[in-house]
Amino acid sequence: MQFSTIVSMATIAILSITMATVSSAPVEAINNKTPVCDGTCTKEYVPWCAKLTSGEYKTFGNKCTLDFYKCKHPKDVVKATKGACTKPPTPVCGTACADIYDAVCATFQNGETKTFPNECELKNLMCRSPKKTYTFVKGECPKSVP
Repeated sequence: MQFSTIVSMATIAILSITMATVSSAPVEAINNKTPVCDGTCTKEYVPWCAKLTSGEYKTFGNKCTLDFYKCKHPKDVVKATKGACTKPPTPVCGTACADIYDAVCATFQNGETKTFPNECELKNLMCRSPKKTYTFVKGECPKSVP
């Protein structure tokens, strides 16, 4: 085999490897037109975590898939960091509360009020219902007049 043939074959092999590893998610269009989103990405797993405008966190398999998503949904990604998303720790509900009566009055978002024996008991309830919002003050809730 001639030297030039070997060099040509080696060059083709290197170009083939390079082409296989290059990803081309968003491609900027010419003359400032809308970018063309090309979802041709490798399957290499190097995760990225993105915080979306909904507040949800989403893990993408690699930077290319993240870029493709951002190209398709340009206003949806608030922040992105390298690495898989981790879930925030789940609060431990049902903490044992001391058997002490130190009443607190909770007022919920819908205007309903309820007296709890102590702040710990209120926090346990709110742990099980995290979407409810409330305020509370020390003491029992005023009795409603029938």
